[in-house]
Formats: sequence, structure tokens, C-alpha cells
Amino acid sequence: MPKRGWQWITDTLDGILARRARGMTRFGLWDVLVDGLMAMGLMVGLALGGYVSPAWLIPTLVLGGLLLSVRSLASGMLLQGMAYVWFLRTLAAQDREALVLLLWAIGVAAITHGYRVPRVLIPRFFADVARLNRKQQRNRLGDFGC
Repeated sequence: MPKRGWQWITDTLDGILARRARGMTRFGLWDVLVDGLMAMGLMVGLALGGYVSPAWLIPTLVLGGLLLSVRSLASGMLLQGMAYVWFLRTLAAQDREALVLLLWAIGVAAITHGYRVPRVLIPRFFADVARLNRKQQRNRLGDFGC
């Protein structure tokens, strides 16, 4: 489900400010957490509507809570991806016309802003995964007194 208009505006403005400052803004520090909570809210809404069974919801929320606790870009992206896949699956089963319109809109966005995916989002995702891996390696070495 797409974000509301004001959320797109705040993400856009924060991106402009962050690029000018050559770093992350205070507002940007909360972006991953807020996006992850929105994704978890989408899953709860789908469950309340009877589209997602509790057998899937509960592990997803537990995993989501764990992912959000590390406050990383990769974890937020993974959680959003899981929620949006469920949403698209539900939409495909309920309303094919709405699914076609949504996929058309996603296609237009991919064409107009598609450069960001391979040049920005994918490298940031894997850089964050590598950072989390290095952090975990340091923590393991610390446990052995190295």
C-alpha cells in the first residue's frame, strides 16, 4: 500500500536536506523505524481483515520487532518488503483491476525513479548488511576475549 501523500513529501524533503548537509538529518534517523512500524501496521490490518492468518502474523511481528530493534536500513527494507508482498498477494486474490492499476503505478515509478534502485537502494541495503555482519563479528570476538 503506498504511503500517504504527506509521507512522500517528508521523505523527499528529508532527502533534499540530507544531501545538502552531506549526511543524515534528525528526521531521517526515524525514517527506518517509522517505515517499519507502518509495514507492521499493514500486516495487522490485513490480519484484522482476515487476509493474513495469525500463524503468519505473529512470527512476522516478532521478526519485525527484532529487525526494528537493530535500527538498520536493511532490516527496515526487509520488513517493508514482507508486508508489501502480503498486500499484493491479497490484492491479487481480491481485485485484479486494482492490482493492475497498482502495478502500473509501480512501473511508472520504476521508470521515472528506477535509477535509484540499482545505484542507491541496492548498494545501501548490502552495505548495511555488511555493517551488521562486521558488528556481529566484533561482538563474537569480544565474547572470546580477543
